[in-house]
Amino acid sequence: MQKQNARKLAPLAAALVIIAALIGLGYYLISNSDSDTNDVQEEQQEQQSDIANVFTVPVEITDTATYQASVQEGQSAFDALNNLTANSDFTFEYDEYDFGVMISSIGGVTPASNQFWKFQINGEDAPVGVSDYELKEGDSLKFVIDEIQF
Repeated sequence: MQKQNARKLAPLAAALVIIAALIGLGYYLISNSDSDTNDVQEEQQEQQSDIANVFTVPVEITDTATYQASVQEGQSAFDALNNLTANSDFTFEYDEYDFGVMISSIGGVTPASNQFWKFQINGEDAPVGVSDYELKEGDSLKFVIDEIQF
């Protein structure tokens, strides 16, 4: 009699195990689906944030040309120049040193040996080099040839 009861309960136990496995699988799929949805939502928010942090900086070259460089918050003045080369006919050359980047030519114009490309921010001589200045919305840049003072 006990064997008959055990045989009757075996299919019921197997059915319960299968039902529990299906419930577990369903929970797993639902929780991973929410995670994927959250990942997509976070990525969309980051992209919107990146777009919101883009602004335009005017870049004037020795009173002869002015360009508009699109930059993101946190980019340097050097990044603005690189962005210009990608999106316009603007060209420049530079040298890298331990202290940062030094502009050697803009638009094919190279200063004489006793001159250099001076970098100005909002009409004032820059306190740091072009690769070290972090742009802020409202900034304007200007590059002029100036005499080296000894």
